[in-house]
Amino acid sequence: MKKTKGFILNLGLCLGLAAPLLGADIKYPSKPFKDSLTVTGKPVNLYVVGRSVTVEAPVQGDCCVIGGMVSILSPVQRDVEALAGTLLLDKPVGSSARLTAGQVEINSSVGADLIALAGHLTVNHFSVIQGDAALAGKTIDLEGTIKGRAFIAGDEIILNGPIAGEVMVRYEKSLTLGPQSAFKGKLDCFGPEPPLGTTPNMVYHPVHSFSSMLSRWTTVFGLPALIKLLAWLFAAWLLTKLSPRILKTFISSQGSWLKNLLWGAGVILTGVIFLPILLLTLVGSYAALLAGAVWVTLIILARLLAVFVLARWMRRVFEKRGNIELPFSWVGGAILVLHLLGLFSGLACLVIAFLSLISLGALSRGLVQWNLDK
Repeated sequence: MKKTKGFILNLGLCLGLAAPLLGADIKYPSKPFKDSLTVTGKPVNLYVVGRSVTVEAPVQGDCCVIGGMVSILSPVQRDVEALAGTLLLDKPVGSSARLTAGQVEINSSVGADLIALAGHLTVNHFSVIQGDAALAGKTIDLEGTIKGRAFIAGDEIILNGPIAGEVMVRYEKSLTLGPQSAFKGKLDCFGPEPPLGTTPNMVYHPVHSFSSMLSRWTTVFGLPALIKLLAWLFAAWLLTKLSPRILKTFISSQGSWLKNLLWGAGVILTGVIFLPILLLTLVGSYAALLAGAVWVTLIILARLLAVFVLARWMRRVFEKRGNIELPFSWVGGAILVLHLLGLFSGLACLVIAFLSLISLGALSRGLVQWNLDK
């Protein structure tokens, strides 16, 4: 008796799972991804694959389509599921529509929910979505009516139709609220800039775009940034090995940071003011070229020596030591700190410019003192 009940239950389960396939009309050409196909007749549940698929027959049940170019030109009584390069939904859908395509154009009503993932999505003004809408894409032009809620994410979004429920929009570049847009529920906008257009129940939440955050991380942890980090480490290590005396002289000349800062600013101003004047004179042009080469070399060297300034400050803070010896571990740590500051580009530029001016001042004072000692 138990075996009979188990058999009946298993049979009922199998029939229940297979119910969508009962009466299914499966169509595909002899070469599914090379030939085109036009569906006619009166299919119940339609499953079709082809390079170019055109559905001209009304579907009494579900419609599942895969193709390069898909056009649904007849009504579908139940769900539509489509995967395509280009998709045109031109007739009403009785239940939900789940669409994935490079380009989607919707010119019809959807009886329940609409879920769409597309590169370019267009929902025309005479389209009506009876349920909720979840839309994602690069560009979204929504001019139809949504009678439920809407969850929208994309780069450039245009909302120009009525939406009855709550709306949440996340955009990377821009959001435009057209003159035909109307929101009965709350509109939450998350993006780098406020939307173009206003509505009484709109709440704007400023957030950084994902692309800007991604570019910020790649400037620090991307392959070019890591190669740059290794190059700075190698240059600093090479300088410590080849010119230890110059480094000791440079570090020992770091007295007052304010004095070095003023010296560095003076060197910059001197070059900016006097080098163009020398270039305008016939006799001083050669001297200006030579002085300009020395000036640029000092600035480049000061940028590298800025790391040693930061390393000495870091050692003073953590070890309370003020001697002129500076292990390379502290120099490497300073390079890593400046590299991580790249996550905050504005702050990184200010810190590097500040340290470079101090190192340029210390370098200039050291060179002047070296010439006097000679």
